[in-house]
Amino acid sequence: MFANQMTNVKPLQAYEVFNASCEAGSSKELMIKGLVESYDLMITSKTIPRGICAVGALISIFDRYGYETLDRVLHLIVVTWEGEQKSFSANMMNSVARLIYAYGDELKDTPSKKSLEKSP
Repeated sequence: MFANQMTNVKPLQAYEVFNASCEAGSSKELMIKGLVESYDLMITSKTIPRGICAVGALISIFDRYGYETLDRVLHLIVVTWEGEQKSFSANMMNSVARLIYAYGDELKDTPSKKSLEKSP
């Protein structure tokens, strides 16, 4: 009987786990949520303007590179692509985090007009 109980249970999504952690007062998740909201963005479960669905990417960047890098990732995406929805995908955020990690202070936080012309 116990073995059959878990067969009809839907696994939790990363967004649901994140929200539960925030409600429980987890400092890491609350820091990430506060940082995202400081850019007038929100963490969502659905694709909407100014929303980030890639919760796993936010947590991964925070764990791997730290708060400052996540802050810089969000800043670069907002100023470079003006918060375009597709720019907040997990692949894009992880790629920007790797660029920041690789180039550090050599990478400028303000995009030039020339570099924006080459952007998709």
